[in-house]
Amino acid sequence: MSKKSKKGFVALIGLLTLLFLFLYTTRPLLINTKPPASQERPVGANWKTHVGTLSDRNISYPFDWFVLKSSEAEFLVSNASSNVVYKNTTYIPNAGQVIIRFAFIHSATENYSPGKHLITSPSQAGVVKWGRYLDGSGSFAIETYYRDKDKNIEGFEDTIESILIKNEIVSAQ
Repeated sequence: MSKKSKKGFVALIGLLTLLFLFLYTTRPLLINTKPPASQERPVGANWKTHVGTLSDRNISYPFDWFVLKSSEAEFLVSNASSNVVYKNTTYIPNAGQVIIRFAFIHSATENYSPGKHLITSPSQAGVVKWGRYLDGSGSFAIETYYRDKDKNIEGFEDTIESILIKNEIVSAQ
């Protein structure tokens, strides 16, 4: 093989390598795929969206939060990924944890109670259960849960308010 042929071969291999790398890194941009309806999608830099399957409501929540429960009836998100205890119509958060419950159908909103309520959990910790919103049809509600003496309450309230605003829920009932 002559020097000219070797240089051409090396150039061709280099060009093919660059083409491969370009296609490999831009492949997700070139393929037009739509995520499944129930898949979470980033919304901006700091938000995800849960796309409802039966409900026409899509729920946005902070990107670094966790989905604790997702069903046709309700959707729970939290700033912590730990398991949650459910007792007497109340979710019991761990210390430092806030839980937001979105109820999508009428049967899931039956235990909704507007306003703040202090409930004593089975472990004797005080839990604030706060009914934040119930639409006029009674088929969509939002409740929040956190420990009553948690040092992060102010931060919880700020985050909850941001989530309500992001989801265009402006009037609590």
